Amino acid sequence: MAYLAKMFDELEACYPDTDVRKGESSYQVDCCNGTYAGVNIMISGLEPGLPVAVSVKGGPHTGHKLFKMVPAPVEVNTGGAKMRTEYLKNDYNKNVIRRAPFMVYDALVPVYNVMIADTSVLALNFKSIVEYTTNAHDELWEIYIEHGGYTSKLEFTVSRYPIDIPKTRDDEFKYINWINYENIAKYHNIVLWSEDYFRMLHKYMRVAVHSRQNMVNLPIKACFERTSSGIKFNEGRLERIVQIAKEAGIKYFNGDAWQVDMITLKTMNNSTMKWISHLYCRQTMLQGIFFRRQQKLLIMVIKL
Repeated sequence: MAYLAKMFDELEACYPDTDVRKGESSYQVDCCNGTYAGVNIMISGLEPGLPVAVSVKGGPHTGHKLFKMVPAPVEVNTGGAKMRTEYLKNDYNKNVIRRAPFMVYDALVPVYNVMIADTSVLALNFKSIVEYTTNAHDELWEIYIEHGGYTSKLEFTVSRYPIDIPKTRDDEFKYINWINYENIAKYHNIVLWSEDYFRMLHKYMRVAVHSRQNMVNLPIKACFERTSSGIKFNEGRLERIVQIAKEAGIKYFNGDAWQVDMITLKTMNNSTMKWISHLYCRQTMLQGIFFRRQQKLLIMVIKL
């Protein structure tokens, strides 16, 4: 039995059980100068253990990439505007894409043009650079997929327009994707908070800004260190992170969700206390949601 390959919009959620028959063999997107054009490719009916080969023809350049989409688990549904209230308080949020638990394709892993099918379903993502143009026109990408002696053809049309997307402004809507600072060191096999790490962090910040992100979370917990004389606040580490983020173009900072007990507070010196109070009182620096525990902590900090 031959496999089936179809294309889906990048903004449409794709699942391991997505009905591939509902996809398109030809798909078109509109793009502005200096952006990326992309489309999801779902393939079903594969024979595990056999290779899947992808070749790309057409297009005005070779600046395209192929990614394998990895399914991520969604264990519970949240409570809408409230945080995690559906499973904590037995609330029901009807505004969800699917009832949990389920798997949804989310993470992207760069791949070359040949891979081994490990299941009967494979999800890919194709991305292409949209170069600058002075006139509106279409470019056609032909994507060929080979598996088990069969070859299928997909046509991806990118309609390019001579329009530039303006850079983000300070007064724009604040957009954040939380960064896991420890995982950056883990995945790149570098020492956390070393010079190599900070250079890699700068690259991550630049990518965030490129995707129009203008706010990042600060790892407040990681800036506290336990020493023989008590808990110490590493002021220099936090300043370095803020400096790197600003150099990349980040405008706002989100205070991490953290808590410190009274014993920890009493072991802090005056400089540390001033820093905490400074961070949580300056709304222009930290644009975050303060939970009740954080508000209580801020009151204790001010009193001390």
